[in-house]
Amino acid sequence: MTTHSKYSASASKRWLNCPGSIQLTEKAPIQKTSDFALEGTVAHELAHIALVVGNSPKEYIGEVLEGIELFPVTEEMSEHILEYVELVRELSKDAVKVEYEKKVHLDHINSELFGTCDCIIHLKDKLIIVDLKYGQGISVDAIDNYQMQYYAIGANRESQSKKIQMVIFQPRDPYGIKTKSHEMSKIELESFGEKIKRGIKASKEKQPKYCSGEHCTFCPGLSICPELAAKSMEVAKADFSQDICEWVPPNIDLMSMDQLSFILKLSGPLTKFLQSVKGYARDLASNGTEIAGYELGEGRRVRGWVDDELAVKIIEPIFGEEIYTKKLKSPKQIIELSENKECRDYVEEQISDCISIKKSNPILKEKK
Repeated sequence: MTTHSKYSASASKRWLNCPGSIQLTEKAPIQKTSDFALEGTVAHELAHIALVVGNSPKEYIGEVLEGIELFPVTEEMSEHILEYVELVRELSKDAVKVEYEKKVHLDHINSELFGTCDCIIHLKDKLIIVDLKYGQGISVDAIDNYQMQYYAIGANRESQSKKIQMVIFQPRDPYGIKTKSHEMSKIELESFGEKIKRGIKASKEKQPKYCSGEHCTFCPGLSICPELAAKSMEVAKADFSQDICEWVPPNIDLMSMDQLSFILKLSGPLTKFLQSVKGYARDLASNGTEIAGYELGEGRRVRGWVDDELAVKIIEPIFGEEIYTKKLKSPKQIIELSENKECRDYVEEQISDCISIKKSNPILKEKK
């Protein structure tokens, strides 16, 4: 059974910004592994096999990895992982040593700090940390990336490199920027190590501080977070002693710019918080706990085929070709059918006149 650090690298942005989240998550209800996480596990296993064994990811199309039947290897996944494998091989051409799925320890800072890095490339004059991100909802940047810096500290204990490069490969990045890279000095990395020390010390206080922000998104303790509950009431200008059903939200047109900015900053964490509360309440009700004013109802039904081949035999004689849907793949999917960069560039050039780029509405984002 894999042991995970409570001061994990993947959650380091959360617990370094919100020291109270460490103790909070220890009291939080157990979370089920999401479908997104399961799909990511399969992608990482495929990448590891391809790099270690040397086979093409495409040889595993249709196979079930890690026992996760929900996400067998697809053609799309194999193409994405092939790109990742090509990137790693390119970066490690002059490597002294390359390590895959390497467990790193930061026990010179604290014995509870450890994690597993996707790929560590040791060059003569530089250390390269490579991380595969298979998610597509949130773009992950290499600049000021706490997780990568955490791994780099552990990895650099051996090589003591003065230059450290952090590379993120996210094939389904929502903005289309697949490869992101950032370089740091050993001194900058040591400074981050001091930040980790302060964060651990703050988390062990009797009453550690809570701080809400973007880092709340994947916090296991969202549904029981006192900070977000208080902020919710502050936004609503209400408290639990009054009938929340009688509360009327403020007129947006009459809000000051400070009020608008305040609510915008909280919109992401609060939305996630409310969703988490609903999920927590649903789980309680499912286990027999009565919640005043609520009861369990039947969820939405989705019909699907149990046996596609049998269904085709029955309905094809009746409706013929009408039972099928044929759709042209998107430009992005067509380009990614190519096996290497040279071929992709050629295809992109050939189809350029057939492509139109539609811009969606601008997004509002917080200044850094």
